Amino acid sequence: MTPLAYLNGQFLPQSAARLGLHDAGFVVTVNPDDRNITTTTTSTELARWAEHHGFTDAELADVQRAAVTAAFCDDATRAKVASRVDAGWT
Repeated sequence: MTPLAYLNGQFLPQSAARLGLHDAGFVVTVNPDDRNITTTTTSTELARWAEHHGFTDAELADVQRAAVTAAFCDDATRAKVASRVDAGWT
């Protein structure tokens, strides 16, 4: 989800990730969707989540770990990506 994301054709308020989903216990992930359309990056989206939603570094690390868990890939690829994500947050 990006800060500009929408659900069923309606733009989500900037606090939706924080108040409506993450804090309620839902698993949320940060991704740039289709970079050819959104022209953003995961790093940019993480910075926006910190700025607009108040996510801490620890929360952003957890969100990125959730993304690895949810990724459509084989276990070997998942393990390789997980180690890169963990290295980036330690």
